[in-house]
Amino acid sequence: MSAEAIDINVEIVESCISELVKLSLAIEGSTKSDFEVVGAGYTSSYMKTINNNFLVLTNSLHFMVNNTMKFLVQAKEGYVNSDEDRAEALRTLQ
Repeated sequence: MSAEAIDINVEIVESCISELVKLSLAIEGSTKSDFEVVGAGYTSSYMKTINNNFLVLTNSLHFMVNNTMKFLVQAKEGYVNSDEDRAEALRTLQ
């Protein structure tokens, strides 16, 4: 069985990480937990429920973006380190 080469364009990965950082900051900036509904009744209760659901959705999205960012950073570092290790091994063979 032969090993397939994995070719990762580090510049594209870094660009994606940069975009995810911007997205994460935008999500953080858009989260308002101090939403307050004045009054009582069905509409007020429903607005509170919508706000709570929106906060859960926003927090979940933020969590997913941050985890994707961490994954890409680790994948990039692993690829670069592996590439450097192989280059060093080839230099010692020469």
